[in-house]
Amino acid sequence: MSQVLFNQFAYTDRLTKGGFTPEQARASAEALESAFSETIVTKHDFDRLQMALEADIGEVKSQVAATEARLDGKMAGLDAKMAGLDARIAGVEARLVGVEAEMASVETRLEAKIASTAAGLETKIASTAAGLETKIASVETKLEGKIASTAAGLEAKIAAVQLGLEAKMASQETRLVSEIHSTVYKGVGLLAALTGLAALAARFWK
Repeated sequence: MSQVLFNQFAYTDRLTKGGFTPEQARASAEALESAFSETIVTKHDFDRLQMALEADIGEVKSQVAATEARLDGKMAGLDAKMAGLDARIAGVEARLVGVEAEMASVETRLEAKIASTAAGLETKIASTAAGLETKIASVETKLEGKIASTAAGLEAKIAAVQLGLEAKMASQETRLVSEIHSTVYKGVGLLAALTGLAALAARFWK
C-alpha cells in the first residue's frame, strides 16, 4: 500500500468554500493530516472519507441555504415593517406639519386679538383719564367758588360782628361817661350840701 499524499491548504480552501468557517476547516485539515501521518491510508479509504466529507459539506450547504432562506424571510419581514414604520413616520410628519400650521394660525390670531385688546384698553384709558381730568377741573372750580363764597360770607360776618362790637363799645362808653358825669354831679351836690351843713354847724356852735 502506498501512502496517500495530503494537501492541507487545498483541503482547507475546499472546506471554506463549502461553508466551513476558517477555524473549522483548519481544524479538520490538521486532524486529517495527523491521521494520515500516523496511519497508512489506502485510496479507497481516502475516497470514502472524501465522500463523507462531501456529504457533510452538502449538509452544511443545505443548512446554510436554509439559514439564508430564513434570514431572507426575516429580512423581508423587517423590510415590510420598516416600510410600515416609514409610512407611519411620514404620516406623523404630515400631521406635525398640519399642527405647526394650525399653531402658526392660532398664534397669528392671538397676536391680532392682543393688539386689538391693547388698542381698545389704551383708548379706554385715555377716555377715562380725560373724563377724570374734566371732573377734577369741575370739582376744583366748584371748590374754589365755594371757598370764595365762604370767605366772603366769613368776611361779611366778621365785619358785621366788628361793627356790632364797635357800636356796643360806643354805647357802653357813652353810658359810662353819662354815669360818671351823673356821679360827679351828685358828688358836687353832696359836697355843696356838706359844705352848707358845715357852715350851719359852725354858726350854731358859735
